[in-house]
Amino acid sequence: MYARLCVPFPNYKKVTGLDLIRIQGSCVYGCDNELLTVSYSYKVFNNLKYSDFTFADIVWQEFEMTETYFSDWNNPYFEISSVLFNDFKKITYWKVELTVFTTTLDQISKNGTSSLTLKINQTPFNGTCVLSNSNGIAFQTYFTINCSDWADSDGFITSYEFYGSYLFDLF
Repeated sequence: MYARLCVPFPNYKKVTGLDLIRIQGSCVYGCDNELLTVSYSYKVFNNLKYSDFTFADIVWQEFEMTETYFSDWNNPYFEISSVLFNDFKKITYWKVELTVFTTTLDQISKNGTSSLTLKINQTPFNGTCVLSNSNGIAFQTYFTINCSDWADSDGFITSYEFYGSYLFDLF
């Protein structure tokens, strides 16, 4: 029954797409004290037809780097805004590619490239939630939230999270 909890995602990293994603790149090998320069360059790609089972035949399309969606694409730290995933909801798979360029004091240039594939977790659907009280007093009224019949195309739902907000800004 719980065997699916241990299934790895070998081809990608699953993310919610609801929050900012920050990736840190670094030069690890061949980056001794004799370097004159180290520079970083990120690129982002997407793919509409990617399948979990056909990883070999992927054709990635480079995505234009704009400040609307990305920041610091020529620095070790790279940020992807959640606005990207909201504006392009039909795209489930993204690839982030980092290239590190180095030049030694002897003017020898080298570079290395690495990539990370992201799969955006799709929003659960078809369910309902019922709230026991529609209003009340903080710390005095008990509220019960019952949710049922939600489905998740990415797997099964392991937990629910609930958030509250003020209807009127009284403070």
